[in-house]
Amino acid sequence: MTKISQMDRILSEQDLVLSYQMFLGRNPSTSEVARMLSRGASLNRLRRVFLSSPEFRNGYDKLRVAPREEQEAVLIHMHIPKTAGSSFNRILSDNYEGRFRYAFRNMRELLEMPAPQRAKIDLIFGHTTYGVHDLLRREHLYLFVLRDPKARLYSFYKYIRKAADHPLHRRVNEENLSFGAFLDASTQTDGKGWDVDNAQMKRIAGVLPHEVKTTRDFPEIFRSACRHCFSQQTEFGLVDEFPAYLMRLKGRGILKAAQETRLNITNSSSTLDEALDGLSPNQHAILVQYTDWDQRLYDICADYLGGAFPAS
Repeated sequence: MTKISQMDRILSEQDLVLSYQMFLGRNPSTSEVARMLSRGASLNRLRRVFLSSPEFRNGYDKLRVAPREEQEAVLIHMHIPKTAGSSFNRILSDNYEGRFRYAFRNMRELLEMPAPQRAKIDLIFGHTTYGVHDLLRREHLYLFVLRDPKARLYSFYKYIRKAADHPLHRRVNEENLSFGAFLDASTQTDGKGWDVDNAQMKRIAGVLPHEVKTTRDFPEIFRSACRHCFSQQTEFGLVDEFPAYLMRLKGRGILKAAQETRLNITNSSSTLDEALDGLSPNQHAILVQYTDWDQRLYDICADYLGGAFPAS
């Protein structure tokens, strides 16, 4: 008697259910089970049916990691709120006219994009964090701009006051929150949407601003941010030296044109000084807490760009 291999064995109902779960990630319908049982399907036959089905190929393409190709690096503009990001987005978009530019909204949307389509992206821009490159099987280069932390936080507050589509706009205006009152209010929330607590460090480290619940994690987050800043896959600049940053990118061949266009400018140094002078001692303490680690990171990066220590 010829011995039947496991691959050619007729499958039971339980075998069919397990096979659907393994190959297609779902349970079969009653009619699918009945049809396969009536045909006496073996594992070999079922495998061929699954591998040639549009359902399997579509699901596989979304999860499959595309091979690395010898292509130009994907530019990833990590737009930290109120760091000349809107202006920089415009410049990058103009330089990448006619190429695949992807406006980042969330990781899930990017993950659900079929891998072959993701592999064609040339520029990603938006309020992302470090780590989006893990979904791209191509060389990459992160671009971002840092800003003096207190100036960034005040500018963020001013932006919320005027941006009707921001989720905090209504509350800040209806309650007529001053900058100090805004800081007070931020301590009474879960942090979502506020982007206030050392947000530059967190985004560069690859952490969403509202995810960290304790400052005990900050030293390690800070170390990660430093590693990412000084990675060979990063080119950062400063808001106060934005034209020099654009020229540096042009010198590296990243930009063809570097015409500066400033958008969403919300405060001057004089209004910032007035706002800081108006803070109560408790509000000032909150501001220091929210900017302490950002300030350390900013100072190191500013010293680096100023030539205080050589690149390694």
